[in-house]
Amino acid sequence: SNEIAIAFLEMVLMKENDPDKKEMLLTRLETHKILDMLERGLRAYHLSHGFYPESLQTLVTEGYIPSIPANPNGGDFVYNNKEGSIKF
Repeated sequence: SNEIAIAFLEMVLMKENDPDKKEMLLTRLETHKILDMLERGLRAYHLSHGFYPESLQTLVTEGYIPSIPANPNGGDFVYNNKEGSIKF
């Protein structure tokens, strides 16, 4: 889960001294935080409507999330509206 990944990455970051590794870990941490926020919005939408939204933008339009953040890895998030899943 993203929550476990976030906790793990935060712990590893506290001990990491190499700047390059630290930057990579920070990018991964930010990615998992964004995915967690998007997945929470999707779950809330699904609970309210019984299905997933056609697009992630619907979560913003209907107030489930404030905005769709940029993917820290570059490119767009890949959203599957049938499963409610997101990949990067």
